[in-house]
Amino acid sequence: MGDKKTVKISVGDSSYSIVTDDDPMKIQRYAAKLDVRMRAVIKSGVSVAQAAVLCALRLQDEAEEAAAETECLKNSMRAYLEDSAQAKLERDAALREVERLKRKYGAAD
Repeated sequence: MGDKKTVKISVGDSSYSIVTDDDPMKIQRYAAKLDVRMRAVIKSGVSVAQAAVLCALRLQDEAEEAAAETECLKNSMRAYLEDSAQAKLERDAALREVERLKRKYGAAD
């Protein structure tokens, strides 16, 4: 693990000090994005705590959707690679057959 740093952030009119070994700029960027989301939810008349829960639920939903999409992309890539490998095998077999026929019938290049 890297060196621990204290990062000051502000989310939903509250300030926090977070000790992390992560990039401070990344943490501040995440906090700023969360703050924007929280403020939008708070405008609808809910408390900061309720806004935090609603934002957490939405972020969890987005994370699960991203994970499902990633799995779908992995499966598509796996199928593509299998198709590509099969095509290569078929090409190699065809090239061998061409060479065999050239030898059999004495065709020149």
